[in-house]
Amino acid sequence: LRDGKMAIALGSKDAQLYAFCASACQQLERIEEAIRFADEATSLAPTVSLVHNLRSAALRDAYQYSRAIESLDQSLRLDPKQPRAFRIRGQVLDGMNQPEKAREQYEAAKKLDPTTLTLAAIHQAIARSWSKRGECARARHEADMAVDLVTTEPDARVTRALIAARCGDVLFAKKEFERARELGAKDSYFFLARGEA
Repeated sequence: LRDGKMAIALGSKDAQLYAFCASACQQLERIEEAIRFADEATSLAPTVSLVHNLRSAALRDAYQYSRAIESLDQSLRLDPKQPRAFRIRGQVLDGMNQPEKAREQYEAAKKLDPTTLTLAAIHQAIARSWSKRGECARARHEADMAVDLVTTEPDARVTRALIAARCGDVLFAKKEFERARELGAKDSYFFLARGEA
């Protein structure tokens, strides 16, 4: 990130560099900074759908849902067959408390890319959606399905742990956090503090 920022400070107008910096800032939860880099990436490469996806994910994390939808609309106009855009749109619609519309987007993503990782990500998103609505049994079922698909993927374990904690199963949550760490997850409690479930 530091090298990318230095190149930008020296006048670089490489959209890929801005996209990299946006992604790095988003992972560090420096969301406003991620949005600024993503905005610049989309202005430098307005016909690249992936930079619009990156921008929409940062806007989603900043709870700027209407702007995220606008960016996703542009992304899908450029490339209507990208599952990630539909998955992000589902997450945005979840944030807007529109679970039925969100599930439609997750289903569209699943049809476009039925690979294991995509299916697991969709199950995780649906699990978080049910969890936010207090539907513990449904949330846990979806989280279990995600882990069943990708047993060695730490993010699926983190999601399952967060949902277990939210549903009051603290011992199981602790076990899943420990398993996620063993699988190489970043600090699992960092995710808990963000309230991902």
